[in-house]
Amino acid sequence: MNLKAKKKKTALPSFYCRSTLLRTPQNEAVLILSTPKRREILKEGPPQNIRNNILGKGAYGTVIKAVYKAKPVAVKIIKNLDDCNHQTMRNESHVLGWNHANIVRIFKIEITMNFAIVIMERFLGHCLQKILDCMELPLKHRVYISLDVLAALMYCHKRNVLHMDVKPQNVMITWGNNNNENWPNKSYTCKLCDFGSSIKITEQTTAIKGIIKGTVRYMAPEALKEEYLHSSADVYSLGITLWQMKYRHLPYDWLECNEMVAYQVVKNNLRPTAWSSEKDRAIMPSSHQCFYSNTPVDFSKNSLKNVQNILKPPKATLTSLNGNFDGNQGQKSIRKPFVDLNIAAKSSANIKCNLSRTNRIYPRTMFQIGNEPIYVDPVKERKYDDLYMKCWDNDCARRPSGKDIRRDLKELL
Repeated sequence: MNLKAKKKKTALPSFYCRSTLLRTPQNEAVLILSTPKRREILKEGPPQNIRNNILGKGAYGTVIKAVYKAKPVAVKIIKNLDDCNHQTMRNESHVLGWNHANIVRIFKIEITMNFAIVIMERFLGHCLQKILDCMELPLKHRVYISLDVLAALMYCHKRNVLHMDVKPQNVMITWGNNNNENWPNKSYTCKLCDFGSSIKITEQTTAIKGIIKGTVRYMAPEALKEEYLHSSADVYSLGITLWQMKYRHLPYDWLECNEMVAYQVVKNNLRPTAWSSEKDRAIMPSSHQCFYSNTPVDFSKNSLKNVQNILKPPKATLTSLNGNFDGNQGQKSIRKPFVDLNIAAKSSANIKCNLSRTNRIYPRTMFQIGNEPIYVDPVKERKYDDLYMKCWDNDCARRPSGKDIRRDLKELL
């Protein structure tokens, strides 16, 4: 007679049965990352006949699912074609071996002249951008997500690392693992990922002057101008992300190109607005209407290089927006070109967050939201607006600290 009690299995939300982004299926062609297999990948690239194991493709390479030391993992395979990719791998190593609940763990990084691999944890979940593409988030869930991302950033900053690319595409939401008894409606954990643009600050300094990094529409003015960077640069990007969680639009979606965004942010202190519909555009100030484009966003691969050329002309003050942006010159873009976040069929930067038509996502299950109308507290929404606007203050010294942001967020619950 078997006296051992059977362990009760926790039921998963229904949409996980159909999702493929980061799921761990029971019946799959398992790719074991043994030492010989890793050497083979580093020499020849992604294995053949792994179509069912592909999690996504991004600006740097392919992400596949595998098993490493008996753990389900995601493996980013990057082709080393230029110095930019080498620098990206070095940046990823800033968080190698870290173990924090709100940061995607990186177990191993290997680099050769041909390819490089990053082995990281794999879990049940979706990226925040996919959630925003599908549904509106109530205030409490925006606050829960913000607190998780903030916890990750504060952990990074305490260890002298700036993420420099905080945005919805780089926030993964995994089901379960909610250890906070005060938040019974939170059945998920948010994890910050993609440290390819991160910067390590030396122990002797509290700031660093680095080259332009990250994604232009989320970057702080001081980062666009290549000035000294502090942890407040991540606070700025967090503020843009808080705004996007509420309005679910690409920041500055009335501007057609990254170069124009960078110029307006730096020279005119431009920030995102809630204008999106044709009705809203009718009352949009003329200073904004003249930049609005109805055509799909399509940027050159040298977008970040062009931003540098615009914002830092040699020994001159910026007086004109006119410039010759030659798509055949300049270095390779650090980030993939932007896309319209309101068109679900288009892919996001880095790891693609799109799902096939046969694998539909039901995010309302994750956030325990029914079909009833979402109650909006105007007072709390105003405080939420005030918070993200403080985060994106043009003066980095006036932006709130992580502790202040955490306090203000908890007051909204």
